[in-house]
Amino acid sequence: MRKSFAVALLCAAVAIGIGADRLYFRHGGTDLVVPANAASQSSTDKGVSTPGITLADGQRLDAETMGPIIEQYMLDHPELLTRVVAKLQQKEAAEAQVQTKTVLASVKQDLLNDPAAPVLGNPQGDVTVVEFFDYKCPYCKRVAADLNRLIVDDPKVRVVFKEFPILGPDSQIAALGGLAANRQGKYGAYHQEAMEHRGPFSEDVVMNIAKDVGLDLTRFKADLADASLADALKKNQDLAEKLSIDGTPAFIIGQEKVPGAIDYDSMKKLVDDARKSGS
Repeated sequence: MRKSFAVALLCAAVAIGIGADRLYFRHGGTDLVVPANAASQSSTDKGVSTPGITLADGQRLDAETMGPIIEQYMLDHPELLTRVVAKLQQKEAAEAQVQTKTVLASVKQDLLNDPAAPVLGNPQGDVTVVEFFDYKCPYCKRVAADLNRLIVDDPKVRVVFKEFPILGPDSQIAALGGLAANRQGKYGAYHQEAMEHRGPFSEDVVMNIAKDVGLDLTRFKADLADASLADALKKNQDLAEKLSIDGTPAFIIGQEKVPGAIDYDSMKKLVDDARKSGS
């Protein structure tokens, strides 16, 4: 079946579904009226079932006869396609929202309460913001100031940081540095300086950041090599895959998954909405 006919047939089905008592088509100067009581049936030709419509007078309309008629009708009325596409997008968005809530419920513990994940803000906050980020991501750097502002302005918000290094090996070393700094209780300072850093990361760069924020460098270097930190990053990657997150930044706020960079006002509204809904 040609794509144009498939789309047109979908539009015809929508028209019947919304209660129209007739469908009018004009093709080659001939008007065709399909009454609402036309029954959808199938005919069999050599054992092959073919979808079609049989009218009350016995006239049969199948893909071969209806295709050109409906196609021409849709060419004459292209605005119907806009309505169908909008309806389809609404349906897909609603289904995606339901799917997101289902997945969020299944990974809630790992998402919100992983002991390896750094937490800033109020540890007992009533709303949790989860950010998947990469220290090399320019968009992550852009939202960092707004996220810090949210933590300062809202004493009840809790922010969980999911290190998600997807931009190369130096992203990996920077992320390991964040988890190592968290072990010494100085994640916030490391995170801020790493976000302000411009250029590639290396172990020397990460060590200098650790030195600047006052970390025990011997312990820090040993933790960088600790396999459990690499395991924590792998766990974040698996979690992102389950949530269909493939870019940074990405936020989970309440029951909402928000891909991409968002500004302070958007963050605040999402937090307020989550608070009101109790999610």
